[in-house]
Amino acid sequence: MDEHRPTGCRRLIISLTIIIMGIILCSVTIVLTTDSLCLADIAPRLPYYPNAAVVREQHSFLRLFGMGVSTVELTSTDDVNTVTSWYARTVSAVLRDRAASGTQGQYGQAEWSVEAADGGGSRITLLGVCGT
Repeated sequence: MDEHRPTGCRRLIISLTIIIMGIILCSVTIVLTTDSLCLADIAPRLPYYPNAAVVREQHSFLRLFGMGVSTVELTSTDDVNTVTSWYARTVSAVLRDRAASGTQGQYGQAEWSVEAADGGGSRITLLGVCGT
């Protein structure tokens, strides 16, 4: 005589666990990949000015210039025109190199600004936004 054996919830629990683990693995992979793409894109476009002092670094997710919003404030004893000229040359060189190599994709927004600091010198603000 064939008896039907109740399997209970065991198969259901195992199946749901596998599905949940798969979703978590895919989500983590997507987040880490996006974070790495953001960092590789934004960090070269927002270099730190040579010999500048870091006043504040702040980021909203895993790391600076990765996914999320990143802000860096720097100060330099150099005047505004010197710093602005350096950023214009340096950032445009990065963009030219990318265009020449065919890697023009930009995943995030990168902005820099320079203004006169109290007491002389310059205050530099770097802003990176990606994946938000």
